[in-house]
Amino acid sequence: MKDKIKFYFDDEERVLIVNSLTFLKQSLINQNISTDPVEEIISKVSDKSKLELDVMDSKIVIKALYDMRGELKKKNESYYNINDVLLKVINETDKKKTISKEDIGR
Repeated sequence: MKDKIKFYFDDEERVLIVNSLTFLKQSLINQNISTDPVEEIISKVSDKSKLELDVMDSKIVIKALYDMRGELKKKNESYYNINDVLLKVINETDKKKTISKEDIGR
């Protein structure tokens, strides 16, 4: 069984994540890349304040937030609220980071 990461989001954070995932989904569509994983995460996030994701799904959320942040920054729009959510997801994901054999050998 994969380790799950538990996230707790308020309504504003959840909306930011869904909007970011939707932005990522559109980008993938434009590149003719499957959007199934993103759609699955959108359905999980859309209606829950408590969310459990595996590490790969949380990395997709990080990618979506990062891309949305870059787009807002490029348009000179405020992106600070995205920063907070992005850091929250990164920190929780990092706590579940597994140590590889290469890391042990260092």
